[in-house]
Amino acid sequence: MINAGSAGKPKHGDPRAVYALIEIDGNIQVDFIKVSYDHESAVRAVEKAGLPAEFATSILYSSSCIEFFAQQVLGDMDI
Repeated sequence: MINAGSAGKPKHGDPRAVYALIEIDGNIQVDFIKVSYDHESAVRAVEKAGLPAEFATSILYSSSCIEFFAQQVLGDMDI
């Protein structure tokens, strides 16, 4: 098994977790498996912890906590 990503930061707009399953049996076959989890509970836990709303949003959508922090630190500064 190879980890193809993580739960909670979907870059594909789907809140399910995703992993890759590779089978090598003379041929190589790769399947990406999507797994549902209670992402609404994860959102509530982030909110209850008092973390920024953007963290909760990143669980459901393709926004990134790193992008949020970069915006907070760098603002409109060109780098």
